[in-house]
Amino acid sequence: PDNEYRYVYFNHMNLAQKTTMHNKKQNQMCVSPEIIKIICNINADFARANEDGEVFMKTLTDCWVVGRKSDQRELYVILHQKNANLIDVNEEVKKMTATHFSHIFFLD
Repeated sequence: PDNEYRYVYFNHMNLAQKTTMHNKKQNQMCVSPEIIKIICNINADFARANEDGEVFMKTLTDCWVVGRKSDQRELYVILHQKNANLIDVNEEVKKMTATHFSHIFFLD
């Protein structure tokens, strides 16, 4: 379900962006400062590495943060699935990507 994950997508080539990180009704972030810091750190790692890649991180609060970089596109997904393992998270991100970003090529 959509409420189990949040994402932010950014394309450096055309500056396209798409996000579910904000609560539109209250005009505020739906993601904790800890998660934002993790996303910023993954983004900095992607900027230093001149190659495509993928990062999976599990937080102390059992939240998963996934970062994907493919060409000049970046996608960050936050999953709130307490008992999920790496395989479950990878499958969930694949499903979410197919649903919301089927027109965009990401490495598998």
